[in-house]
Amino acid sequence: MMKLNPGSIRFVIPSRGRHQSIANESLRLFPQATLFVHESEAPNYRQHCPKSHIETHAITTGIGAIRQQMFRQFDDECIVNVDDDLQYVASYTARALRKLDPPTIEALCYNAAELAYQSGTCYFGFNLYASPNWFKPTNPFHLKHPGFQVFGIIGREIEFDPRLKVKGDVDIYLQAFTKRHFVIIDERIHAHAKAGTGEAGGNTGGNRGFDGADSKANSLRIMSQKWGAGVKDMVGMGY
Repeated sequence: MMKLNPGSIRFVIPSRGRHQSIANESLRLFPQATLFVHESEAPNYRQHCPKSHIETHAITTGIGAIRQQMFRQFDDECIVNVDDDLQYVASYTARALRKLDPPTIEALCYNAAELAYQSGTCYFGFNLYASPNWFKPTNPFHLKHPGFQVFGIIGREIEFDPRLKVKGDVDIYLQAFTKRHFVIIDERIHAHAKAGTGEAGGNTGGNRGFDGADSKANSLRIMSQKWGAGVKDMVGMGY
């Protein structure tokens, strides 16, 4: 049986306005990742992340278009999307939370990618919730949430919708279900992002800067047109 070549997996962090914090957050956890930033921000990122590989784009229309360009610009068979405000990746299967080091995180991503590839799906991710109650090894097949903070796509049969400034991660997850009928979510592992967004939330910068009342409403309309009215409940719950 053919295996996924580890050399064909690329970790990518699409980032915006977080050049001062990313080295101590997502890059600390994924030091091998490629930073994908707007060309105007590249000098700032190169100054603060001199050892990182940085690729640029010219997109200003939203995270959906940025992610679509990411998959077109890189020809690796598997792209692992990593949010730019991660604080830690942890295991919740022991008696206490256990934060994982970069080599362990990388190995878990490779294992998830290989499991997805061998089982015949094109999407994998990790637990959205910081709770061991979601880890159910005796019930491996059940309806799950998208991977969100860290998720991988194998191949190019699904692609991001450039019209979606928000909720594109939900859309790509539903595409994977439609194409392959199941996805892989490793519920043992949780990737924890910084809480809050914007000035009020204390988590400034990021591609969520494209968010706004109009963009959210428009994205919800597009999602409802693509997937039916039931998606409103999913998006309304914070997905």
